[in-house]
Amino acid sequence: MSTIEIGRRNDLSLLVKRYTEAIVAKDIAAWVDLWAAEGVFEHPYAPPGYKKSIVGKKAIAEYMSSFPERFDVKGITIIGLVQNDVGTEGFAELKLEATSLSTNRPYNQHYVGFMRINDAGEILLYRDFWNPLVAIETFGNAQSFIAAFNAGEN
Repeated sequence: MSTIEIGRRNDLSLLVKRYTEAIVAKDIAAWVDLWAAEGVFEHPYAPPGYKKSIVGKKAIAEYMSSFPERFDVKGITIIGLVQNDVGTEGFAELKLEATSLSTNRPYNQHYVGFMRINDAGEILLYRDFWNPLVAIETFGNAQSFIAAFNAGEN
């Protein structure tokens, strides 16, 4: 893997920038537009009862549909980004600073994600490594957290 170079057709750095900007703007439609129809959003470390895999653009849109009503996002910092030589896959490290609107508790999450994109620059796979304990603390318990994300078991 090499350090990112902005300006290539398959530019993961540009995609990650758009991804984070859409979240901060609460523009879930723009965020969903970044995904391929067959995209997969994985959560390998999700707690019991939480979906480990969300398959397809429609299901991903449903998963994120309540996000704007759940969080006040103050910002997302892109800490690091490494992509392969052709810009089709790599890792992004992100830091989210937000507040839950239902509990008024902070939701300050640190993410490391593996992304793979297609030739059109759409997300085929996002494997999201995050700390579910932060989310559970924000919402008070695991069930409230799972309900907030429409994320019950597949």
